[in-house]
Amino acid sequence: MNRTLARTTSIFGTVLGLAGFNHGLFEVLQGNKPVEGVFIPAIGPSMQMWEHGSEGAFTLLPTYLSAGIATMLVSLIAIFWSIRCIHLRRGPLVFLLLFILLFLTGGGIGHVIIFTITWAFATRIHRPLPLWKKILPPAVRPVTAGLWPWITGLSVLLYLLALWIAVTGKVPGVMEDGQALIVMLVSILSALVLMVLSNIAAIARDLEPAPVG
Repeated sequence: MNRTLARTTSIFGTVLGLAGFNHGLFEVLQGNKPVEGVFIPAIGPSMQMWEHGSEGAFTLLPTYLSAGIATMLVSLIAIFWSIRCIHLRRGPLVFLLLFILLFLTGGGIGHVIIFTITWAFATRIHRPLPLWKKILPPAVRPVTAGLWPWITGLSVLLYLLALWIAVTGKVPGVMEDGQALIVMLVSILSALVLMVLSNIAAIARDLEPAPVG
């Protein structure tokens, strides 16, 4: 098993699950009122903290309360699965199905790209990596592998920063909503790029020979 790749999936699955739970919580706070359609604002107008803070979501459920409860429940299951079960043979498949379900209940739209990329790398957890041996020759693997903790940590921090701004619109030293929006978009795009690089670094780490003794 490619253990670092599995650990990387666990980390990003947990972060994505927390983001989904955040959507569900705000949906519950809107109460047992019917949704206006399949595309909904997770954060209602009365709770919105800035111009761009509606946190758009998709749901097939009839009310904000049912969407929120289902979203929070699926989020917790997805987090548990990411941490405890991703190493199983069917772990990546169930991971994908859980996050698709999270999307359908109201867990947010923006995370679809991220969980799809995370799942694509997770499909390699139990498979050999011959192509990556060519992409990552032995000379570059130690350096790439050594960067894994730093890239992973930075990607998580940037994703959480983007989530914070998406909800609150607050950025230290930034007063205008337009500027906060730019910072949020740069943060999420940077986090996405770093998540890809984190998985590549994880593969390099798994290709390195195991220490003896």
